[in-house]
Amino acid sequence: MAKSNIRAGATMRDALLQNAVLAGIIDQRVFPLRAPKNTKGSYILYGRDGYEPSRTLMGNVENVAEVMVNAYSTDYDETLDMAEAIEDTVRVMRNAGTEIFVADAIEDVSGYTDTGETIFVQSFTIKFGTLQK
Repeated sequence: MAKSNIRAGATMRDALLQNAVLAGIIDQRVFPLRAPKNTKGSYILYGRDGYEPSRTLMGNVENVAEVMVNAYSTDYDETLDMAEAIEDTVRVMRNAGTEIFVADAIEDVSGYTDTGETIFVQSFTIKFGTLQK
């Protein structure tokens, strides 16, 4: 587990890479913020999208991190498979004791590749509570 929510994105990446369904679709193609140029096949991008402490009159009680996770593919059905696997990963992490949940999920069309194919996107906002050592 991460030392703090500052590493929430890396924690999410590690968990996604352990999901057998995702591994069958994307292999190891889970990247922070941007995919390398000429990335082939479906892939996932992730990044910490927000980080804020929850405060009370007694001070900070926990830190909440938001992690953006986007699944990209030229095959719409494949993005749905990836989205279900992402939700399953969050469920497994929560069952293992991590304070985590999907706060928002949307789908979109990102644009077109050089070959004219449409890129479909399943986009998640995932919230982490305080992570323990």
